[in-house]
Amino acid sequence: MLQGDDASFITDPIRLDEACANRGGFGRFTPFPLCEDIAHAIDEIDGLDVFDIYSSSEGLASSFEEIKISRTGSEHVEDKYLIREYVSVLVCRIGPLAAFSAGHVCGERIGEFGGFSSVPDANTLVAEFPWDPDHRIPQILHDRGLSILAPEVGRQTMPNGLEATTLLGDGDDYNGWTVFDGWFHYID
Repeated sequence: MLQGDDASFITDPIRLDEACANRGGFGRFTPFPLCEDIAHAIDEIDGLDVFDIYSSSEGLASSFEEIKISRTGSEHVEDKYLIREYVSVLVCRIGPLAAFSAGHVCGERIGEFGGFSSVPDANTLVAEFPWDPDHRIPQILHDRGLSILAPEVGRQTMPNGLEATTLLGDGDDYNGWTVFDGWFHYID
């Protein structure tokens, strides 16, 4: 289920088909200004650092915006890279959904262009945002009209053989296309 809300639309085959085709069926829902507002609100939480936003508004094509968050002061240098462990808040561009994705690592080359980063997928979904013991992030999302996708729903296989266009391959790594892939997928 969606945490705290009705989950019927998220697995509805018609809505899911629209999401896979990047239509979403929610009119002109777009989180671009919303995403920056969410990132700013999260950055105000003591101990958390919003260090990057992966955004389709910057020419990258995906069905979501990714707000990357680390613990303040937790980065370290290793082999000419600034390394961060991070958790992401994913904000869907085609429906009023968000998801938490954990267990990521990224590295930026110090003084040079380049780096690496993890890719969120259904296996990285978590029910609660780590490092947020007061549960302020779910309230930030709820206050902006977003529901949080529960991992057990996100990991379900999509009905009726639906597939989402994604850079992540043909779905074999996920034991079939998941509901998460339908709503949160890369298309660049």
